[in-house]
Amino acid sequence: MARLNPAKDIPLASSSDQEWINWHKQLDRWFKRNEANLWFVKGWNHRGGGGMAANTERLQKYMKRKGIDPVTGSLAKPSTNWIAWVGITVGVVGLSYFAVKYMKQPKLKL
Repeated sequence: MARLNPAKDIPLASSSDQEWINWHKQLDRWFKRNEANLWFVKGWNHRGGGGMAANTERLQKYMKRKGIDPVTGSLAKPSTNWIAWVGITVGVVGLSYFAVKYMKQPKLKL
């Protein structure tokens, strides 16, 4: 029996907060976390977002733990962004240092 894609089963605007939480859990099982969150935000905004009755304190706490801000209907910035920035910066600086130190510069003849 084939699994049903939960992205096609978006809760209604009249759905409870628990239905939205359950839907996100289904998305999490079907997709990778980032993709599940993107599907949730898309469905949440499509149905009315923060103005819905489902936008309770319980849902807000759950979604913030998952990296989504249900009030704005957007993905929260992951706390690992600075780690990625540091890693990229160290890589670029290290590569530049290597290029300057170990690459032979052509000698100019005057």
